[in-house]
This record gives sequence, structure tokens and C-alpha cells, in this order.
Amino acid sequence: MTDGTTNYARRGDRAISYQLAGDGPAHLVLVAGTGLPGAYWTLAQTPAFAEWATCLLVDNAGTGRSDPLPDGDWTPAAMALDVLAVLDEVAWPDAHVAGHSLGSAIALALGVEQPERVTSLSLHSTWAATSTAPHIRAWLKARQATAAANNPDIWMRYAFFLVSPQHFARHGFTSGALGEVAALIARMGSGSHVGQYDAGLAHDVADRLDSLHVPTLVTVGESDFVTLPEYGGLVADAVAGAEFVELPDAGHMASLEQAASFNEIQRRFIQRVS
Repeated sequence: MTDGTTNYARRGDRAISYQLAGDGPAHLVLVAGTGLPGAYWTLAQTPAFAEWATCLLVDNAGTGRSDPLPDGDWTPAAMALDVLAVLDEVAWPDAHVAGHSLGSAIALALGVEQPERVTSLSLHSTWAATSTAPHIRAWLKARQATAAANNPDIWMRYAFFLVSPQHFARHGFTSGALGEVAALIARMGSGSHVGQYDAGLAHDVADRLDSLHVPTLVTVGESDFVTLPEYGGLVADAVAGAEFVELPDAGHMASLEQAASFNEIQRRFIQRVS
């Protein structure tokens, strides 16, 4: 089914929800960032991708209708096993995997643990290890506290940090990328994703990046104040043959702020390596 219907895979006693969108020849898994469901990608990506890709939108643990992970089990590797369960459910032996922010950490975990299932990696707003990225560590801890409050108004007060100054000047809090993402979060109405911040804090594949031997794209907004451009550059430098693209006039939500450019970069990469 490629009409956006919610479907389910299972891993043990947990349900993982997902949707399929588009009917193009490329199989593309899209993994959203912290606290966001797979529907994040419907805001600007799946309509543009529909002709050339069939997109698998995974609801990470604790978002959409996916069950959370047990306390203490939140790691990118565990969340990657959920993606793998969905791949098995739809009978895709392998796929292009694209992730944004925490989604990129999940994609990296899948790439280093199950490389035979990964045709290519697209890492948007990524980093190699939280322990060596103090800026991200501080961000995750602060955002975890706001997420625990389960109050969309509190989330919004800190959200300006997610977009470029140019985008914020044009759109403010209530329209543009921030308005769209806030609407997604408000509809979820649950704090069951709070453990995702622990997964972000646990992320560390720095010593395994040189073992990746799949085509890899790394993108980042030039005004990304969360996953700083230098962090993505370090990942691209460590992965043999990786392509690195910095998007101008864009922040952490570059896929929404500069959707047309982002979508074209993603399309060209997938079609080149398919």
C-alpha cells in the first residue's frame, strides 16, 4: 500500500507503525529526528519523491503509533532494529536509508550493524559521537527536560534554535518550518518519546565510520546550530567517498527551509547510486 495508511510491524511484544508513500522504483527508508513521527517527511519530501521512489516512513519508538522502548534500552542500535523489523515486514531485502538528526544516528547504526541491508546512506544533520560533541550533548539534555514536561508551548519557546536566522525572521514561530513541526508534535500529545534523547546521548559510531563501504551523502544547513556543520564534515571525512553538501540559508530543518534544493540533492544522489 502506498497511500499513507498506517501499517504495523512487530519486534517482540512491541508494535512499530509505518507508512508507505509513492510508487517509484527506488526503495527509500526515511527516518525522522528526535520526537518526530515518520509523517515529518510528508511535509515537503514524499510528494516530491513519489515519482522516483517508494518511501517507507518509520515511526520511531514512542512516536506515531509505535510503542516506546523499555527504560534503559534507548540506543540508536535498538531503534535501528525497529527499522530492520519494518524492512522485513515489507519484504525489502535492502534499501536506501535516509535519516535526519537522530534519524541519521539510527541510519548509521543500521549501516554499521547490517550493511547488507543498506544500499546507500543519506545522513542529514549528522554527527559521529555525542561524547565528543559537547554542543549536541548540552542541547539533548536541555531538550529532554522540555520534552518531559509534555507541553507544546514550552517546546516552542526553544524551537527558534532549529531554523536559520533568515527563516525565523520571515516566518517566526507559527508558520514555516516551525509551525509545521509544532503541529506534528501537538497532534502526538504524548511524552513517550522522551527516551529518544537518551538514544541521542548514547550515539557513538566514530570508530566504525571507516568500516562503512556504502555510497554516503552527508548534508547540513550552514546555520545548523544543533548538529553544527563541522560535525557533519567530520563524518563525511571519515567515510570513504562520502559526498558532503552544505545548504545555504538553512538551519537544522534544512529539509523544510530549503525543500526544493534538499529534494533535488537527495534525488540526484539516490538515482546516481541506484
